Amino acid sequence: MLGMKDISAVYAKHKDLVDNVFWLFFDKVLRMAIGLLVIVWMARYLGPEAFGVLNYAIALVTILTAISSFGLNGVVVRDLVREQDSKPEIIWSAFIIRFSAALISYVCLLIYIFYIGSEDQLSKICVSVLGASIIFQSLHVLKCWFESEVKSKYVVWVENSAFLLFSLIKILLIVSESSLVFFAIAAAVEVSIACMLLLLMYLRMNVKAFTFRFHRARLLQLARDSWPLALSASLATLLLKIDQVMIMDLLGAKEVGVYSAAAKLSELWYFVPVAIAGTLFPSILKSQKISNQVYLNKLGRLYDIMVFCSVFIAIPISIFSEQIMFLVYGEGYEGAASILSIHIWCSVFVFLRIVTAQWFLINNFQLLTLLRSLTAAILNVSLNYLLIPIYGAEGAAYSLVIALFWATYGFTILSPRMWPCFVMQTKAMLFVSSFSFIKNKLIR
Repeated sequence: MLGMKDISAVYAKHKDLVDNVFWLFFDKVLRMAIGLLVIVWMARYLGPEAFGVLNYAIALVTILTAISSFGLNGVVVRDLVREQDSKPEIIWSAFIIRFSAALISYVCLLIYIFYIGSEDQLSKICVSVLGASIIFQSLHVLKCWFESEVKSKYVVWVENSAFLLFSLIKILLIVSESSLVFFAIAAAVEVSIACMLLLLMYLRMNVKAFTFRFHRARLLQLARDSWPLALSASLATLLLKIDQVMIMDLLGAKEVGVYSAAAKLSELWYFVPVAIAGTLFPSILKSQKISNQVYLNKLGRLYDIMVFCSVFIAIPISIFSEQIMFLVYGEGYEGAASILSIHIWCSVFVFLRIVTAQWFLINNFQLLTLLRSLTAAILNVSLNYLLIPIYGAEGAAYSLVIALFWATYGFTILSPRMWPCFVMQTKAMLFVSSFSFIKNKLIR
């Protein structure tokens, strides 16, 4: 066993990495706990209809933000690590791409909301206000510099300072019985201030920050390297958020509010697979150096863990969904219980998808990833149009479960190159390893 001196030595050797992981995990837990408290309080105060309008606006802005991000983060971090002397050029070139994409996205958002989308005036105001934050989020490219320098804790400090401040402001808005528009303004200003604080932190910590330079070749290289990731990320976000937009168009704001209330509790657990995969995947990847079979065995066990954790969460929530919804949201959201009992099963495929995405990346299946996201998004939209008019908001939950099932599991049977992933997921969902373990114990 490791003694305290050994543990201290390991920590001293990897201090920056350990601190980085700690602050990122702390960020997720803090936001989850306080964010849920504020969201529930807002949902109770606003009621299903106003809460639905707000979440409709958030869903639209989230989709456009994913598009305007252009999938740059991974590419920018890679280039920053590889080319230390070109950091200012890389950062500002990426910013120009994101800022240009953000402006175009915001214009498209305004065109959609005023000429195509909901005719509700309140929703138009909320979307317009929240949409302005897309432009400020161009500064999120600065996070790549902090990540490349293993200084993510400063990003956490900045974002959590804004988050905590505006969580307090939202509570004050509830207590003072403010209108919905003020909540939309608060959300937009929170993002904008967090981005400006990030810029100030970057300028303070980076001596080369004021070296503003870029080259056309760099712009083209970043755009060329990131466009498949941009399209894939946009489709993935569309898959998870389009349901609220379509419910608004087909059923109205109240149903969006009821659906969103259930989805918030279901999506609450999505940080778990990210934490598990982030902790275990590096060691699994290193096992490839031993043998491919050892690597696949470890990967299979990770799939087993993901299925076990997701089912462990989904079963009690699905069974006690009515009691949970009443306890958390109170009266006014009764219809959300049946939605939650369906939507929570998305977690099984979300948990698996985190691992599958890493497996696709390792095997350089970028085009397959793109095709997977595209077919899943098309399937989800098609099923929404078919099922929402018949089953209401529950139809959107069914559509999402089916689309995620396809994207995570069904798609992997289409090509022999993906069959190892298909087999591992099948064994995990059938609990083959668990039954084998129990059987061996009984025989002994």
